[in-house]
Amino acid sequence: MAPITVIETVENTPQGLRVSGVTFDDRGPVQVDVNGQELTVDENGPVANWTTLLPQGTSKISAGGRDDAGNRERTPHVRMLESVSITRSKMPEHAHAVSAEE
Repeated sequence: MAPITVIETVENTPQGLRVSGVTFDDRGPVQVDVNGQELTVDENGPVANWTTLLPQGTSKISAGGRDDAGNRERTPHVRMLESVSITRSKMPEHAHAVSAEE
């Protein structure tokens, strides 16, 4: 049976995107591939937690596992990231702020 991988968190840091997840396998996962980066898993047992750093601007993250029998995950977990920019605009001169007292 092939491993199952879940991307749990994506955190924006000054160094890049810190991506963390978990991979499950009945034989124990030995490797996780995140956007082409091969992470070696040194945990024993059916569950492996992992973390890696990806470059800023990454818009698609794909993570999948492989066990020691060579079984590779057929459908890696994929997360699409959206770039959100927030801009402040000036309030029109004829508008006024409403206070809680009004």
